[in-house]
Amino acid sequence: ELGGGDAAIVAAMSSNLAVQMMGQRRYEEAEKLLLKSVAAWDAMKDPVLVAQATALLNLGRLYYVTGRRDEASATFARVMALLDKSFPADHPLRAYVLQNQSQIAFDRFALADAERLAREAVA
Repeated sequence: ELGGGDAAIVAAMSSNLAVQMMGQRRYEEAEKLLLKSVAAWDAMKDPVLVAQATALLNLGRLYYVTGRRDEASATFARVMALLDKSFPADHPLRAYVLQNQSQIAFDRFALADAERLAREAVA
């Protein structure tokens, strides 16, 4: 059971549905659902942090696949800050964030940064 009652369930389900929408390239609908999910997690006194981080990761991926690299980068930085604060250094979500940050660095031709982030993701 998710902490946070009905709001947590709605937030988690909104994020899950958004991923399905992204798979169908229904990005506008997915973005609305993800923003709703992130806002719900942010409003909770005691959010389920792994679910909150996952919703933010999904939002960052949406920004990335729609070409919004700056927004993706800022969102991934927010996820990393959440992970740094609340999770062990070897948490699997960290590798996923680093891999996404590496992609953005590669897209920007920051190849040394891209390689460093990719290596850190698999370390």
